[in-house]
Amino acid sequence: MADSDFRFPRADQHVSVMGRNGSGKTYMGVFLLSQSDLNERPHIIFDYKRDELLNELPHVQEISIHKPPPERPGLYIVHPNPGKNNDAATEHFLWQVWAQENTALYFDEAYMLPDIEAYPSILTQGRSKHVSTINLTQRPAWISRFVFTESTHYSIFHLNDKDDRKKVQRFVPDDKGASLEKRLPRHHSYWYDVGEDNIFLVQPVPNRDRLLSIFDARIVPKRKFFFQR
Repeated sequence: MADSDFRFPRADQHVSVMGRNGSGKTYMGVFLLSQSDLNERPHIIFDYKRDELLNELPHVQEISIHKPPPERPGLYIVHPNPGKNNDAATEHFLWQVWAQENTALYFDEAYMLPDIEAYPSILTQGRSKHVSTINLTQRPAWISRFVFTESTHYSIFHLNDKDDRKKVQRFVPDDKGASLEKRLPRHHSYWYDVGEDNIFLVQPVPNRDRLLSIFDARIVPKRKFFFQR
């Protein structure tokens, strides 16, 4: 990281990671996830695109959107089908997370989530319920305003669309040399800590192999007990 003031988000905070396709946002999101409290509460990845990196993370377990969310600590992944016909199942699942509390959520494409009641409720009440989120999107102009108002940290990569840059810039100060109209070096990003009102340039995060090794080292596999008859 390029700045000694960098602080990872707490377990009750929300993060927004934004950038065009190929900008590096998925690697940043996975890096942030790798530093979370993986062995203390369930971490559920919502993967709409069947992302290759997300599905090869060590110790990740696939679960169903049609069953209750896991309660045990660990890394889980769910593959909802986008579209209104499947929104009801996702909405119900998120409400169960909201009721369960003490859960971390990772949304690979936040604009695909049904913006009905559960997702905004998680964003606005997550702190008191110990439900944190990492929200990734390549189209900030399409996602709920609550993603921005409730995030305590922003990771901003290059955005192609002017409307996207304009929306994000409303929440990120441009008087500290962080104009989103400026093209950053490849896979670099701005990191904005809202509480500290501090924004700085971040270098590329670890590569694929390094990220996978971090997860493998940090996640404690669930023990299996064998009983003799």
